[in-house]
Amino acid sequence: MPRATRTYPAIWHASASLTAMYKCIQHQDRLVEKEKLYKFSLAQYNKSIRNILTINPDMAKLSFHAQETLLLASVLFTSICILQGDQEKAKVHVDRGIELFNYFRFWEHLTKLPNPDDVSTVHSLVALFTRFELESSFSVPPKPFWQTISFDKRQAPVVFNSATEAYYEQQQLLNNLIKVYRTEVAQHLKENTSHPSQKRLAYRYQYRRWKNRFEKLKDMDHRAKLILQMYALAIEIILYVDSAAAELGWDRYTYTFRRILTLAKELFALETAPNADNDSATTLFSFSPVSCHPCLGVGVLCRDGPLRRKSIELLKQWPLRDGMVNYKIAASILEAIMIYEESHTQKKLPCSECENTPATRICGPHRVLYRDMEPNGEGKGKLRMTTVDDVRNGRCGKVVDIAWE
Repeated sequence: MPRATRTYPAIWHASASLTAMYKCIQHQDRLVEKEKLYKFSLAQYNKSIRNILTINPDMAKLSFHAQETLLLASVLFTSICILQGDQEKAKVHVDRGIELFNYFRFWEHLTKLPNPDDVSTVHSLVALFTRFELESSFSVPPKPFWQTISFDKRQAPVVFNSATEAYYEQQQLLNNLIKVYRTEVAQHLKENTSHPSQKRLAYRYQYRRWKNRFEKLKDMDHRAKLILQMYALAIEIILYVDSAAAELGWDRYTYTFRRILTLAKELFALETAPNADNDSATTLFSFSPVSCHPCLGVGVLCRDGPLRRKSIELLKQWPLRDGMVNYKIAASILEAIMIYEESHTQKKLPCSECENTPATRICGPHRVLYRDMEPNGEGKGKLRMTTVDDVRNGRCGKVVDIAWE
């Protein structure tokens, strides 16, 4: 990033804007200084945009440096909007960045580095945008620009050099799997077929290779190990879940969801212990994922009522840090989805399919497949929930008001 600020005017101005906005938030009690910082941040933000607009609009002919500039700008603009509390505008920036990341196939620049093992801006951007996609890919329909990242074909070392390296490869694998799985589900619903897909088979080898290297990693921080274990369980589910069964497929993995929640509770105990070092966990803003992110998957995908309620409660209690996912908002979204799905057996004329669905009492057609939340004020928003039946019949879904503190 320091090199980029010296090389690209757009990034220099965006970085200045972000720094000023960060200080503005820190000086809430100094009104005069806050106003000056805000005006400076806005001016730098506008200068950055003007510089971005000078880049050649022909995307097919963009140089590596132009691609890097656009993606860095997307990251910085997203940060600025989140610091301002403008989640809606932040989502626009990050969605556009994800689209460009896929269009450029930016990860292919990793193979062109003089030494692929050296950490670079390319590594950082690939890791960031992989993470951005993971934050949203389970909540939206498949995007036409989605692509999977090819794994390094070189002979991998016997063991990872660090937990960070293991996490980096694990997130790429998980992101690929989610894209492939979501596309399979959409195709099954569109074509009304139940033929099994073989597209996830190749990733089973990738996962076995990853797991073998991970298990040989010694002297690992226990907190990092718990996080990697939770994501590993998530991968094991998505590798084998039946996409033709749509949302009903998750019911076979309640035990695995329970194991994820058990690990999350252990991690929660570590992070809330009286002697825990929370200096790194309590920041104004960070792009690094909050460690309780797998709890979101339990709350969304698992329809076991008691288990998903425990997951939601854990999210509410977690030591919060602002970032790409606001966990207060996430908990409110999960509660709204759960209440909506369970409501079909509580009507005067309850759904007979729901009543006859073992254990969960939520039938396949009434399960929420996609969700989209639009903030419309401080601590409130509108949530659109699209069920499997809505998708099959081309309906827009149900919109409800949600609130959080």
